[in-house]
Amino acid sequence: MTVSGRRRRSETIRKHRSGARNGKNRERFLETMRELKAEELRWRCSPEEFDFRTTAQVEPLKGIVGQDVALKALRTGIEIRKPGYNIFVAGPKTAGRMALVRECLAHGLPKLPPPPDRVYVNNFQAPYRPILLEFPPGRGAAFTDALDDLIADVREKVFQLAQEDGPVSRLTALRNKFERRREKLRASFEKRAKRDGFVVGQVRTHDGVRPDLLYLYGQKPISMAELEELVSKGELPASKLTDIGRNYEARMHEFSRTLVQITKLDNEYAGKLSEFERTKVGKWLRDMPKKLYRAFPQPGVEAYLRQLKDAIVEKVHLFRMRPHDGTPEGEERDRFREFRGNLLFTAGDRKTRRVVFEDHPSLSSLLGFIERPSGDDGGGYSDFLDIRPGSLLEADRGFIVLNFSDLFQSQTLWGVLKNVIRTGSIAIPEPEGSSAPGCGLKPDPIPVDVKVILVGEPYAFDMVYDLDPDFRNSFKIRVDLEPDFPLTRTFLRRKFPAFLSKVCSEEDLLPLNREATAATAEYGVRLAGRTGKFTASLGKIADMIREADLCARRKKKKVIRAADIEEALSHSVERVNAVERRLTEAIVNGSIMIQTKGRRVGQINGLAVYDLGDYAFCRPSRITVETSVGQAGIINIERESGMSGGSHDKGVHILTGYLRSRFAQRRPLSLTASICFEQSYSAIDGDSASSTEVYAILSSLSGLPIRQDIAVTGSVNQKGEIQAIGCVNEKIEGFYDVVKAGRRTGREGVIIPFNNVPELMLRPDIVRDVRRGKFHIWPVKTVEEGIEILTGVKAGKRRKNGTWTPGSVFDRVDKRLEELVRGLKSYEAAEGK
Repeated sequence: MTVSGRRRRSETIRKHRSGARNGKNRERFLETMRELKAEELRWRCSPEEFDFRTTAQVEPLKGIVGQDVALKALRTGIEIRKPGYNIFVAGPKTAGRMALVRECLAHGLPKLPPPPDRVYVNNFQAPYRPILLEFPPGRGAAFTDALDDLIADVREKVFQLAQEDGPVSRLTALRNKFERRREKLRASFEKRAKRDGFVVGQVRTHDGVRPDLLYLYGQKPISMAELEELVSKGELPASKLTDIGRNYEARMHEFSRTLVQITKLDNEYAGKLSEFERTKVGKWLRDMPKKLYRAFPQPGVEAYLRQLKDAIVEKVHLFRMRPHDGTPEGEERDRFREFRGNLLFTAGDRKTRRVVFEDHPSLSSLLGFIERPSGDDGGGYSDFLDIRPGSLLEADRGFIVLNFSDLFQSQTLWGVLKNVIRTGSIAIPEPEGSSAPGCGLKPDPIPVDVKVILVGEPYAFDMVYDLDPDFRNSFKIRVDLEPDFPLTRTFLRRKFPAFLSKVCSEEDLLPLNREATAATAEYGVRLAGRTGKFTASLGKIADMIREADLCARRKKKKVIRAADIEEALSHSVERVNAVERRLTEAIVNGSIMIQTKGRRVGQINGLAVYDLGDYAFCRPSRITVETSVGQAGIINIERESGMSGGSHDKGVHILTGYLRSRFAQRRPLSLTASICFEQSYSAIDGDSASSTEVYAILSSLSGLPIRQDIAVTGSVNQKGEIQAIGCVNEKIEGFYDVVKAGRRTGREGVIIPFNNVPELMLRPDIVRDVRRGKFHIWPVKTVEEGIEILTGVKAGKRRKNGTWTPGSVFDRVDKRLEELVRGLKSYEAAEGK
């Protein structure tokens, strides 16, 4: 071996030993970085916290848990009975919004006087404008009963007029007079018809029977049709039929004139009879308005009664039939409906306020409606008796509770509700989409005093508040439900078991033992997203208990156990995580290129959250960076492709500011760096990957490779501080599931922001692997801490002369940026720029 050969071999051995030492140094260095212990990854609830065997031994909860501020605000809104102080209860659906409202409306509310009774009556002068009358509570029904009694009395009076001694003689004389005139007309015609061989009779047709002239053939009256049959049989000559037919036509014309004259006589008689009855009934009803008004001294009643008296007198002929004379009940009601009253609403003797929960709001259900005429032929007209009330009237002097999303889907409905709030009155609309007769009714508006309580999402309030000035003036009380509340010892040991007992007793579910109660408490903390807090979305906990009950019953158990809780949670995920499973398979088989072993320069595993609405999960996303000479700065490929949201763009600008603060104090930051989320085909938003992008840029500039078995999440500010992000549990679990599905080494882990540590509530399997040293979680406060974990090299500190610690990450980055500046200057000089 030559000297030069020995030197090369010695150099190779030296480098190998140096590399080995550096690797061991990195391992020792990494060991000095603080990892989270298993005890810090999940809050545990001990079953010993509870002093019962099952929740069946616990008194069910009464009232609301954890929404003291919201309850106070809601009570304030309820007690202020002034215009504009309507209420908007803002919170997620599972936070018990309706339960809060029901609780507040059910207990400890001041009483208000009941609303008046409302009665619609006929407007005889303008029937299309029914008149609204208001009465003290309970008196509306008495008024409509008085109108029915009046109708019965008028009918009886008309009948009696025909039975009295005096009137009978005059009516008989009048009737006999017209009967003689009718008989004279009839006899005169029959005499002339008989000379031609005809008598008056009736023939049957497909419409019934009608009067006709019959020919006397052999002293037997037969019709013209029967005469034609005789001709066809040869029993009557055709010429004879022709003569008979000629006489028949002449006499029928005369017969028609006679019938017209008889009809005129009948009408004249009816007019004389009505005139007589009107005179008598008018005198009898002369004092009726004043008498009834004394019993019902409300505004508008006396004027209506005067109209009613005149209408009865004018249409007295309707009352000639005696009650129970065989006329069908329905026809009797229709005969006198214009004289009746429509009791739209009565509060009776109620002294407490009314509360209406309108689950399916529409114009008809809120305002009321005009019922369409019934009948097989669809004929008839709607009138004041067809008016029906809506829930706003039922809630008068009380409260109506509505779901905001149901209202805002219809601009018409929303506009109508605002108009009711503004005007304090209800205008009952015509039937929706109707062209039926009587739809032109315009009833008098109904005054109401209703406090509206809307229930909706917080974003809905903010949106409408900005867009609709009327909303700001009408809903001055906002009630915000907290997403969580403090996890106190009192709540955990008393109120939470009482809530579980209430759910199980109300829905006939199996009780929970202590272990199951503890597991459910841990689930509530997980939903809250922070240790020391408990979720206010108790509806989600109730849903989980229902499914755990099913799991227990399938196993023939009498109580819900912790295993049933875990099974229910597992099933709830399995139903919705098909996309998650497919993405994991794609990563494992290489379709989606994610590297979880080795080291790479300018490449790092970020963590992306996929929100499917009812389920959110995370999977790693490969982020790559390429740097070169240039002045374009940092190029966000997602933004250039139109696939980046505003928050993500802001994060890229922030990391540019961070690089300036570290490396552009002595010279301009001259570089071109492109950042790409590989194999990403949908929009990316949020700034939780900004620290990840910083690490990749530092790696690309320094030439130091990044560990691929570590995934990173965290937002960064311009000072290099790592900020908290959302969904930290899902992000850790997402990377864990990917490495577990492949061939893991046990060195894998995740870097998270230090401020997210209190939010950790990881799955038990991850906690077990962390305890065994098979998975690792590092909390970091700064970029320096993160880059040291990822590269195994010190980040470096700035010295007094402005340079960085030799050999550090920042020293290498600084020197590389210096090279890029020189390279740019050399290029510009060569190009003559």
